[in-house]
Amino acid sequence: MTSLGSNAKVKWDRPKDRLNPQRMDRDILRILEALVDIRHIWELVVDGGAWPGRTGSNGRGTGFTDLKPVESAVLAPTQRQQRDASREAAIEVGTALDHLELAADILHRGLLRSDSEVLARFLEKRRAATQGR
Repeated sequence: MTSLGSNAKVKWDRPKDRLNPQRMDRDILRILEALVDIRHIWELVVDGGAWPGRTGSNGRGTGFTDLKPVESAVLAPTQRQQRDASREAAIEVGTALDHLELAADILHRGLLRSDSEVLARFLEKRRAATQGR
C-alpha cells in the first residue's frame, strides 16, 4: 500500500500476539530481573535515608559558601527525600503486586470456566435464578 503523494510503502503495525509463550516468558523474566534490581536499590535508598550523610562540616550546612547550591542538592539528596522515595516505591511495588494477583485470579477464573462440573453448577444456578422471574 502506498501513502498519498508518495510512492513509499507503508508498513502497518500488527497487534502484539498476547498468546505467545515466548513473549510471556520474556515479560516474566523482565519482571523478575526488575524485582531483584528494585529490592537492592530500595535497600540502598532506605539505608541512605535512615543514617545521616557524612559531611566535612560535622553535620552542619555549608552556608553561603556553596557556589552551586542547586547542583549540590541534586547530587546529595537529603535523608527525607530518600525516605519519601523509598515509601513511594514501596507503594508502587504494592500496586504491582495487586496487578499480578489480579492476573492470577483472571487465569484461575478462566480455568474454572473450562471445568465442565463448574460450568454445570453455574448453569444450574442461573436457570434457577431466571425461572423465578
